[in-house]
Amino acid sequence: LARVMPLFTPESLQVVLGIGLATHLLAGTVALTMTDIKRVLAYSTVSQLGLMMVAVGLAAPAAAMFHLVTHAFFKAVLFLGAGSVIHATNEQELERLGGLWRRMPWTALVCGLASLSMAGMLFMSGFWSKDAILLAARERSPGLMWVLLGGAVMTASYVFRLYFRLNRSTRPAAS
Repeated sequence: LARVMPLFTPESLQVVLGIGLATHLLAGTVALTMTDIKRVLAYSTVSQLGLMMVAVGLAAPAAAMFHLVTHAFFKAVLFLGAGSVIHATNEQELERLGGLWRRMPWTALVCGLASLSMAGMLFMSGFWSKDAILLAARERSPGLMWVLLGGAVMTASYVFRLYFRLNRSTRPAAS
């Protein structure tokens, strides 16, 4: 979509914006409810793709592509970390996992850094790419910027929920 932006009318960009916003918020809400590592990450990817479509709908293709690149890096790290955990434990349900920091400290550290970037932590790649989208939204509509900030809070919530559940020190008793 970013490459063919000149073909879009202002009305069609509104449609892209609306679909992107709905996707960003709905997929983020679903990610908050998932208990499977891969599903949390998959729905978070859909949510972030929605955010990229919001940027395209705001006529900010550079911000959308910037977020695509930063997202590719931090999400690759998170999926590799999830794969490492699943391979080591033969388990992907968050309720049955815990103690990642104690058992796999390097994986925990790298996934923690990727989680901070995805959450938009200051000076990390996710901060800069999300900030570019938020600035484009602020120029168009301050209300939209606040809705996107709510989506950013949701993103931070589900990524840290995943990270902290993987790192909790006690595991529930096996049934």
